Amino acid sequence: MVAPDSGAATADREAAEELVAQFDRMVRRDGGSLTLESLQDRTLRVTHRSGGDLTCEGDSCVLRSVELESMMAEVLERRGLRLRVQVRSEPVSSATGETE
Repeated sequence: MVAPDSGAATADREAAEELVAQFDRMVRRDGGSLTLESLQDRTLRVTHRSGGDLTCEGDSCVLRSVELESMMAEVLERRGLRLRVQVRSEPVSSATGETE
């Protein structure tokens, strides 16, 4: 975790929390969620729980973790933040909605 007494570390942590909250709102529309797991060595680690069908059968698709990671990295770059992002996928059973 980031040391809370460092000004740069605090700014990184706030930016990471804001980014995760922004993308969490997006994936929640499909029943998913994002959780900020850690920010260490300028690497933001996030867990993505998908809330929908990843096969894209039917009328819509949900974002895959790799797509989220790419989009989040792009936002960080545009904001001038030198953080890396790693999104770990945590499967969710489509029948029950519970974590497998």
